[in-house]
Amino acid sequence: MAQKDIVQYQFSKGVSGNPNGRPLKEFSITEGIREFLAEDDPDKRKARKDIIVEKVVSMALRGDKEMIKYVIDRLEGTPKGESTNLNLQINQTPLTDDQRASYAYEVLARVHKISVEEVRKRLG
Repeated sequence: MAQKDIVQYQFSKGVSGNPNGRPLKEFSITEGIREFLAEDDPDKRKARKDIIVEKVVSMALRGDKEMIKYVIDRLEGTPKGESTNLNLQINQTPLTDDQRASYAYEVLARVHKISVEEVRKRLG
């Protein structure tokens, strides 16, 4: 094809190839979830997102390894190409809430190579 034949198919200067622009999304599941979580829970009179945050932190402090990993990853981020590996070995003796919290703080401190006091300060 000759150069002069190609010119007729090129966009004209100053004229958009899509004059109406990108069509608007009809529905976004992410936006729907954000709106729902921003609303107050009628029973607890708190924002639903705050209730979820409290639950996640509470579970981590009780020793839930998945939640500990989640909190760590959200606070500090997961290093590229690595995952937070928690091989926490605790005997089968029932733990008190204080013992679980203590273990959770210790695990967080070891993973991030910071002091337990620093973990307590960051988690508030």
